[in-house]
Amino acid sequence: MSNIQELEKRVTAAERGLEEVRILAVGASEDTADYRAVLKGHTASLNALRVTQLEQSAALEKLSGVVGQQSEVLGKQSEVIAQQSAVLQQLTAEFKVMREAQFQHAVEVRTVRETQMRHYVEHEASFAEIKSSTNRIERLMKRPDAEFENRDS
Repeated sequence: MSNIQELEKRVTAAERGLEEVRILAVGASEDTADYRAVLKGHTASLNALRVTQLEQSAALEKLSGVVGQQSEVLGKQSEVIAQQSAVLQQLTAEFKVMREAQFQHAVEVRTVRETQMRHYVEHEASFAEIKSSTNRIERLMKRPDAEFENRDS
């Protein structure tokens, strides 16, 4: 009987060990479930991040296209500005020449006016002399013929 008692002791010990194994298995199962839940959460986060990155990549591609178009427009505008700048420089040079010519014309006009005034004064003096001479001739012509003839003789 000692074998049976020993067997019972061993079975009892094995049952206790089995109970401990069950407890450890339940704990491991719970730990595994916790890790799976955390892993699912991480996977969901990574998937959401991937979707966000794909959306952002698409948006960046669109923006890149827009920036490319704007760069082309900016290049064309720069060319137009360069052309307009050249035209402006040309017009500025032409206006400078025109202004210098205008100043020269103003000097010439002033000279012509001074000459006109001098001629006017000279003509006024001449006209005054002619008027005086004409008046003298008229007086002489109004005199009787005798006096006029006496004078000639």
